[in-house]
Amino acid sequence: MAHYSVILIDDESLILESLQSLIDWAQLDCFIAGTAKNGRQGLKLIRRLRPHIVVTDIKMPDVSGIEIAEFCAQQLPGTKLIVLSAYADFVFAQSAMRAGASNYLLKPLSRNELACAVQKVVSELNTAERSMASRSLAETDFENAKTLATSSLLFNLARYGTSGSWRVDDDWVREKIEAGSVVVMGTFFNLTCSIAPALAIGQTHVHQWLHHAGYNPIFGSADEKLILLCTVDKGIDYTTARNRLIQTLREFLRTLPEKLGVGVFCVSDVYSTGDMLQRCYRDCLSMLRCGFFCSTSSVISHNRAIPAAPPGIDPQEFIFALKHGRPDMIEVLLSRWKQILLQQEDEQFALEKMREWSRIATLCAAKLGMDSCGLWIHEYEHENFDTRFECMRRGILAVCTYAKKKVGNISRTCLYVEEHYGNRDLNLEAVATELGLNSSYLSRAFKKEMNENFSEYLVRIRIERAQKLLRETDMRTYAIAEEVGFWDAHYFSQVFKKRCGMSPAEYRTSVRKDKNFTT
Repeated sequence: MAHYSVILIDDESLILESLQSLIDWAQLDCFIAGTAKNGRQGLKLIRRLRPHIVVTDIKMPDVSGIEIAEFCAQQLPGTKLIVLSAYADFVFAQSAMRAGASNYLLKPLSRNELACAVQKVVSELNTAERSMASRSLAETDFENAKTLATSSLLFNLARYGTSGSWRVDDDWVREKIEAGSVVVMGTFFNLTCSIAPALAIGQTHVHQWLHHAGYNPIFGSADEKLILLCTVDKGIDYTTARNRLIQTLREFLRTLPEKLGVGVFCVSDVYSTGDMLQRCYRDCLSMLRCGFFCSTSSVISHNRAIPAAPPGIDPQEFIFALKHGRPDMIEVLLSRWKQILLQQEDEQFALEKMREWSRIATLCAAKLGMDSCGLWIHEYEHENFDTRFECMRRGILAVCTYAKKKVGNISRTCLYVEEHYGNRDLNLEAVATELGLNSSYLSRAFKKEMNENFSEYLVRIRIERAQKLLRETDMRTYAIAEEVGFWDAHYFSQVFKKRCGMSPAEYRTSVRKDKNFTT
């Protein structure tokens, strides 16, 4: 049974409903004891139920979140408050934290932000319960509130900077910044559980590890990423301190629980001003683009160069191979394209291309009458590059294999000829061997379906390609003959004249005269 009681207060019914369903409260050892649609109702509930945790909007028409925070600080010092505010209400939120609130969150809320905030509060409640014998609850609450308030302010300074309504006018916040700290941003791939619990689990493990290593980091989360602010001890060289932190994180990753999969941490430079804090935060975000491509747990401490202009990837060969059931071509193309994506180390570019190829394969599957729903196109939102690419590859090959079964032997033969007509050794026996067919069977079946034998079809394709080259290029006749698969230029001219009624040179002259006339 869940341990900690929670009261939710918000004058917007939609937000109140969202708070109840946004996270799995029971998984975080909490249960919803009651909800209130305004501050006055909320105070009545708090007086009656004496909850462990209160989540309240800060701006309400009758009783505000500040008043609720002041009441709890005076009457229920053990109750933890999480206040909700809009971006423009930041100064108002500071007042709430001075009145006793433990943390605040910006609207609109994400699932992992709420889950991590509640996890922090639960962790502090657990700590308070264990330490009641040695220190007073009031003292513990004061320190916890200060730490969490500092955390909220620092994280929002990192994300939004010091401009506008974000002002660093508190001495204890300024001291925390100027002490010199390192931004560490981490995430986990190949998860077997949802992102919010995984982040909470990861935060717990890395907190314990860093604490034992002599650190006292401040934690937060945003955009489904775990964020740590590690203060550098006074008197220690910044480079030495940063390198020691990197080594500590690497040691932690070697002990990473299996259920968290692959962990990636990015370590910034040491900052000592609010503006530097924001830059370090952005540097970590940029470095995580490289982290997406990590197949094993790692610590990234520098921003690798990203090519300015990624090369284009022509999908035409891909579409052709899909339509005509050519898994061998698909494997070659995907192998080549994977290397291009890895060279770019650009997460957004990689995801865009993988989604594009998935869409093409989906359309092809639909045209073939293949039911691909649930078969393979899954985003695997929180997994790394290797896992996503392999999932996509298996799905695309499934479509290609299905297409191969649907495409008849004669169609496969025609396609093979259209691809290899320039091979002067191409003949019926070679095609039959390549496609795994009996040559006698193929000869009979081809004649029956195409109303011409294989050799006639091959010559026709070669002459059609020669005509195209004569129209569109200035290639010499002998070069064209070699290009389309003829051994001898003289023989090519004979065959061309027999089929077209004129020599290759006469055909080129005639076509160009017609073109000049029309223009």
